[in-house]
Amino acid sequence: MMKKTLLLAVFMSLSGSAQISYSSTDYADIGTSINLTTSQGIAAFNFTQAGTDITWDYSGIQGTGTDTSEFVNPTSQSNYRTIWCLYHSYYLNCNNQFNNAFNLAAPLPDDYSFGGYSISDAYVFYKKSTSQLLAKMYAVQVNLNGTNAPLIVEYTQPDVLYQFPIIYGDSYTNPNSISMNFTNLGYNLQVASTGTRQNTVEGWGKLMIPNKTFTSVLKLKSVSDHDITVTYEGNSTTQNVREVSYQWFSKDSKIPVLSVTGTETNGIFVPANAKYLYFPNLSVSETEKNRLIIYPNPVKNTIQTNITEKEILSIGVYNTEGRLVSNSFDVSYLTKGNYILKITTKNKNFIGKFIKK
Repeated sequence: MMKKTLLLAVFMSLSGSAQISYSSTDYADIGTSINLTTSQGIAAFNFTQAGTDITWDYSGIQGTGTDTSEFVNPTSQSNYRTIWCLYHSYYLNCNNQFNNAFNLAAPLPDDYSFGGYSISDAYVFYKKSTSQLLAKMYAVQVNLNGTNAPLIVEYTQPDVLYQFPIIYGDSYTNPNSISMNFTNLGYNLQVASTGTRQNTVEGWGKLMIPNKTFTSVLKLKSVSDHDITVTYEGNSTTQNVREVSYQWFSKDSKIPVLSVTGTETNGIFVPANAKYLYFPNLSVSETEKNRLIIYPNPVKNTIQTNITEKEILSIGVYNTEGRLVSNSFDVSYLTKGNYILKITTKNKNFIGKFIKK
């Protein structure tokens, strides 16, 4: 018996991978902000391999951009809270009702579309518990006849993004729905949606991404399929939105280490884009040392660069007219647009461009 136990221990140490359980406490909380690399030229990679003790080698993926995944306190979006309370006629206990409904929020990309309508300043509002992460509401600025109006789109049945803990072999399907009428808020607008999300935890093993290897990960496949109907002033538009994604989870990361989205037809997955944790190249060439790298770019709140803090003597952010508008990496208060960053060190001035979103 002792020999069998010893052999098992040796085998496990050599394999390097082990099954993990990813719990609610492992996932993001308010204040979580993680830099990501984005990539779109990924058609040559196979992301569908599933099973036990797999090695997924995606170290050859080439990054095409940067992004940030950040999570905020939902109460910080007071304009959307007001609209939500008005919609539900919560006049006296608005704050308590809102706090009970949501405990996490995250901004969405500026080009996010919903039902084919032009929107901006989009957020998704969550309810995170020990057993589930629910997407409960989208909040957006919608362009209606040339006027931006803050609107909310709340689920009647929330979208179950994950059930916790995430364990290999789990498989579940949950319905979700939306039914909203904004007539009482002064808009001749209705939004309706019905759909499902099917999650399958189909693998565990080792994951390799550029500049980093995670020895113990879980792989989850998620299929979201729903029909959205938007009716504005009597004109209806129906759009089917179907997304297939593969996500790899490590207990060392508050969000998926790697997330790949795409389409699936007749069982064949066609990847469209990927996001994975950003890790700078540890073997930096002389060329890399002598140029300024700005990330994320576009940036929403805080700039980061490849220049270490101890090297920096001064920071300058300039608008397109050449006027100094900031002396720090905090650009959260700047208006959207193009800017120039200048960093002065003892030996050199570094200059680069970035976009404030």
